[in-house]
Amino acid sequence: MVVRAWIDEQNKINNLLSINNQTKLKPKPNYGKILRIGYIISCMGRDLYLHTESTNKKSLSDHIKSYGKTTTTSCLRDWPTGSEHLLWFDQEDFKSIAGVEITIFPEIRGKRKFWSLHVRNTCSASWHDVSMMNKILTDSKKKFGGTIDGDYGKNKVAPLWEDDTSPMSRGIDCITRKTCSIIQMLGARLPQPWNNFQAANKPESSDKKIEDFLAYVDPTRQIYIGLIPMLVAIFEFYFKETFRVLASYDEGLLAKITQTSSGNKNLDALEIISSFINNVKFQNLKNVRKIYKRHADLDIKSIIEESTSIENYNKLKELINFRHDIVHRLESDWVFTREDFLEFHKVLKESLLSITCNIITKYDLNTKEIYLDI
Repeated sequence: MVVRAWIDEQNKINNLLSINNQTKLKPKPNYGKILRIGYIISCMGRDLYLHTESTNKKSLSDHIKSYGKTTTTSCLRDWPTGSEHLLWFDQEDFKSIAGVEITIFPEIRGKRKFWSLHVRNTCSASWHDVSMMNKILTDSKKKFGGTIDGDYGKNKVAPLWEDDTSPMSRGIDCITRKTCSIIQMLGARLPQPWNNFQAANKPESSDKKIEDFLAYVDPTRQIYIGLIPMLVAIFEFYFKETFRVLASYDEGLLAKITQTSSGNKNLDALEIISSFINNVKFQNLKNVRKIYKRHADLDIKSIIEESTSIENYNKLKELINFRHDIVHRLESDWVFTREDFLEFHKVLKESLLSITCNIITKYDLNTKEIYLDI
């Protein structure tokens, strides 16, 4: 009963992640919170085994590698000595989200040593990931014999759903998921100040000058300041890679940058896009706004101000100016608290999510449901 309940729960999760169950996202005035369940269930996974009749590790390994797109990896879990860990991941058109983790491991049955397979991917895996996981299991079973076992029962593989995603939707999903994950980790792991005034029960008449002085000499101040370039790096990565995705799958956008770029006669589409992007400074908010408005018909300033707050766009400009002073002038001689950093952190998260939601609506994309306001 416990196993059946777990399988039922897995099926519910699969349905939650199924693209055909997604609701079209429409612009609304308060974006900003990531759907927490997306983070929680991303740590869960589909685990299946193929207990083969093979006594030859190399044959099994060569079979897995014959699929291509596999790399050697490592695993935190303890496996028997001699186990081999591989990862299948398809980067073309953003088909993979989690890929397929494959472990070839020895097991003793009776007095004989066999080599078997463990395959796994997380619940955030794409349709292509789960489909490939199933293919590896069924193909290997045909070739090496044995029994499939795991989350779905004897000789059963993971259920698939109708895939309504597109290369653009998967690309936008991939970029947003990566940036949101890093932003979330930064906030969760940000150290508390050594002189923790925020947690202390100080009297209302506390001297502000003394507080500022102690905040200034607090050693964690330099950590908060040092993380400002990281926030701008996230900003730059998001807008650069999002533009790359849009240019790759929006023929009109590609035509615009092809017309405005010189020396493209001997270049293919990807080379034209890379050449264009390499000439843009995406850590410059003015440049980003200009490029997106001119080529993608997206007004970054208006989207951020209408979807979040008028002040957010100004805070982004302030963030980028801070980064410039820190990186190029090594300026850090000011009071800067944990709350100051978290304010920039919040503005960045809300702003990027508002852009993603507008892109989803503009292109009518089906994508993972991790950008809902809750």
